[in-house]
Amino acid sequence: MKKCIISGASGLLGSYLVPLLSNEYEIYSLSRNRNIKKYNINYVDIDLSKNWSIKKLPQSVDLVIHLAQSDNYNDFPKNASQIFKINTESTLKLLQYSSLNKVSRVIIASSGGVYKESKKPHKETDLLTDKPNFYITSKICLELLAKSYKDLINISVIRPFFMYGLNQKKHMLFPRLTNLIKEKKEIVLKGKNGVTINPIHAQDAAKAVLSLISKKGIHTVNLGGSESISLRDAIVMISSSLGIKSHIKIGNTESNDYILANIDLMKKELYIPRIQFSKGILDVIKNKE
Repeated sequence: MKKCIISGASGLLGSYLVPLLSNEYEIYSLSRNRNIKKYNINYVDIDLSKNWSIKKLPQSVDLVIHLAQSDNYNDFPKNASQIFKINTESTLKLLQYSSLNKVSRVIIASSGGVYKESKKPHKETDLLTDKPNFYITSKICLELLAKSYKDLINISVIRPFFMYGLNQKKHMLFPRLTNLIKEKKEIVLKGKNGVTINPIHAQDAAKAVLSLISKKGIHTVNLGGSESISLRDAIVMISSSLGIKSHIKIGNTESNDYILANIDLMKKELYIPRIQFSKGILDVIKNKE
């Protein structure tokens, strides 16, 4: 059986990807937490936010998937070191490990937030933002590091856009909106409808990542959903599913913001997302408190 190292196995995307990998790969999860019980996973006790060594990693591995990312994206400068160690320094260590051990394929998670603002859906070839916050800077850095290894390893970089699904962390967009509605608290929108996005369910994202494994060379691909919806649309759908009226307030600032992924490459080369937001959002609503 082939072997796969994965960081972030218990995270949103990882939790959907591990079942798809488990039939073909012996999985080594880089984690301090042994909270996945259903699959035959080997745990490598590594804290990516600390100093760690690639000597702890198994040899003769076929695939490395780096999905782990810092949860402290807004906590700058207090947690700058932790953000950098998980997002960027750990990427470098895994790239170095992969090149030394002749790993066949490396897949690394970046972010849809790396792009320069635009009202058009972002294409993979579009310019990156020239005004990044520290978190996005760490993601841009990991992408540049990955490209440096393009002649040594087959590398893919994924840029997810507003991913959602079962057991998503509470501080993320859709669980946060769900909790505000449940608690009957006011939700302030920037403009009448708020930002327009095309969110992707983690199940669709996982199937796209699975298709990336067979790709050779270096690839950068957006992961987004097939539907474009406004934040108001999302709130209405969540409210309807909960049977609770939402309390929306229109802010003083008008908004024509669009944070959309052009997913032509994803649909052509990897996978066509199938889960409709109105159905997929039920997984967020079912999340445990």
